[in-house]
Amino acid sequence: MTDNKREAAAYIRVSTDEQREFSPESQLDRILSYAESHGYSIKKENIFCDNGISGKSTDKREGFKSMIEKAKNKPTPFKAILVWKFSRFARNREDSILYKSMLRKKYGIRVISVSEDIGDDKMSVLMEAMIEAMDEFYSVNLGEEVKRGMTKRAEKGKFQSRAPFGYRFLKGSLVPFDTEKEYVKLIYSLFLSGKSTEEISEILNKTGVKTSKGNPWTSRSVLYLLKNPVYAGYVVWDNVTCFGVHEPIISENDYKQAQSIIKNQKKRKITKKQTDCCFLKFLRCSSCGGKFCICGDGKNLQCINYIKHKCTVSHSVSINRLKKSLTMIFAEIFSGAEKINLQETENLPVNIAKLQKQLQLKYERVKKAYEEGIYPIEELKKASLEIKNFDSNFAKKNFEKKNIVPSSADLFNIIFNSEKLKPNQKEAILSAIIDKIVFYRPEEKLAVFFKEDIYNNLFPKGPPY
Repeated sequence: MTDNKREAAAYIRVSTDEQREFSPESQLDRILSYAESHGYSIKKENIFCDNGISGKSTDKREGFKSMIEKAKNKPTPFKAILVWKFSRFARNREDSILYKSMLRKKYGIRVISVSEDIGDDKMSVLMEAMIEAMDEFYSVNLGEEVKRGMTKRAEKGKFQSRAPFGYRFLKGSLVPFDTEKEYVKLIYSLFLSGKSTEEISEILNKTGVKTSKGNPWTSRSVLYLLKNPVYAGYVVWDNVTCFGVHEPIISENDYKQAQSIIKNQKKRKITKKQTDCCFLKFLRCSSCGGKFCICGDGKNLQCINYIKHKCTVSHSVSINRLKKSLTMIFAEIFSGAEKINLQETENLPVNIAKLQKQLQLKYERVKKAYEEGIYPIEELKKASLEIKNFDSNFAKKNFEKKNIVPSSADLFNIIFNSEKLKPNQKEAILSAIIDKIVFYRPEEKLAVFFKEDIYNNLFPKGPPY
């Protein structure tokens, strides 16, 4: 008997607000009962379920997506998909029509509602469309009713989201949590006294206290707390702001002062000189290898991973200090033969034309290697892009008018300490010369890693140490 049964799949879905009435167990019981009486066999591996997921979209329905992928297998693993109601399959008519048509026309698989038996005749198509339209109307109407109800609660001053740091829900009401509320007061006190959000996050992390989600504090999480009006006694929902029924942790005056400071910080413009940091993309942390970002008032750099608490060593450093150090390093390297142990000063790449020539030679080598099948096309594109990014016109624009070709030492002084070149021009020159710059914070040292061609030209006999 069992061998003559047709293979079918079972799809079960229940959203959070339907847990009791339409539990997964009750849906599966109905489906198995239908399968038994209608000649279908359902294997355990062909039972798919999405628990606590809305049917408005298929994006987050992993069980549904797995079922559709399996249906595409050859030979077709089942001839029907059994659901308790069509609304379990989808509450969006576009999704429903798309997937049902694909399953039926391409794979010969029907979607059957075990509680809405509409038959197989032409009228069944109309009936199924009407049922799906009603399901979609119910879903849209339910969403509107829920939103309306939550707006009403907000208007009555009731908080209806996850309890933020400093609060807990007690019998449905938001109440201050003794230990955490003191930290909220501390955060506002530090901020109003002039501490930055980054400094406050470091202070909090030293105490061992975590955010409401159990994570270390960051500048962003401190800022989020400072901007949250719940601490001043307000609730916000869908652009509705009302005074809440919960107990505030800070005064309304302190909250307004904090917002004023935040607003002024946003308006504060960082000058071009402060943000002219052409070496930023090359700078790396010696502890984790991470990149750097501009922080604070635009005068300092810090390891991005340290800010995100993924690196344990602070690498905070002044931009101006790095500029001076890099200028000295490059001036020494390019200053003369006796200092870098080169036999002839002429071997130094003393102008832009020579740098361009080196890039061109590199491109020719990569091209030849590509034609011989040694390098992939990506390497050829990369070499070509290096030449393209190198702005060959800047020398004409800035120096040929005066019939001056700058020495390499002068060139790097211009790159790091002058506004004669645009930031993208400076970056293009550095891209042709160096791979990365590593900053060693505890030792207060910088290590410059040159491009292979440049390195071999500078140090044909090896490094000068």
